[in-house]
Amino acid sequence: MKILRFKENNAYQPIKSFGYKEELCPSVWDGFKLRPNIRKQLNKIAKDFVKSTDIPMEIVDIHLVGSLVNYNWDMKYSDYDLHIIVDFKKVDENMELLRITFDSLKTLWNKKHDIEVSGFEVEVYLQDVDDEINSNGIFSLKTNEWLKKPEKLEYEVNTKEIKDKSKSIINDIDDLEKDKDGSDYKKLYSRATKILKKIKKFRKMSLNKPNGEYSTGNLIFKLLRRNGYTSKVMDLKTYFYDKQFE
Repeated sequence: MKILRFKENNAYQPIKSFGYKEELCPSVWDGFKLRPNIRKQLNKIAKDFVKSTDIPMEIVDIHLVGSLVNYNWDMKYSDYDLHIIVDFKKVDENMELLRITFDSLKTLWNKKHDIEVSGFEVEVYLQDVDDEINSNGIFSLKTNEWLKKPEKLEYEVNTKEIKDKSKSIINDIDDLEKDKDGSDYKKLYSRATKILKKIKKFRKMSLNKPNGEYSTGNLIFKLLRRNGYTSKVMDLKTYFYDKQFE
């Protein structure tokens, strides 16, 4: 398993990408209109993903959310967040199991495919029709209209707080990597699980707040994801799980 190690001066570079732009990404948008070729390709990707699951379901809508429907996009770090809206109740009565299944299918698809549209990667999600998205911008690919037009919100990136709070997590992940060839893989698996829960908790608590997208907790999550630490600890968790059975 090859895992990259990031030097401290490089680990915090993504913070610079959190600032606002004056316009939506011009390679994706013509003013506030989604470029037709991009809409066509994103629709096809979403439909192909649903088809690949072999689970009968009707697509209610496909929402484009995240930084590419907002003013905080970045050419290096942004991607298309495609939320495929489905009525979970019409698919299966066991909602909890269905969410786990859909999450696994989403993860498998995103790992298997390396798709770029106009220079940006594509991430797909299956979302229940009753779930809410905390996003400053939401665009419907089905109707080709804005469900929530983005606004330029005033917020200040607290660089020091982001660095201070993320540093302990970064150190924990790097320490975990140093111990990856230890003998107690069950204990290492537990450590990796706790770190992942902590990262997810940072984001979940932040998104429930007003302007949660721009809160320190969510920006910490973005920092860890954008420099590879989120995928790093996920890979370590899988590695430790597999090693338990050798």
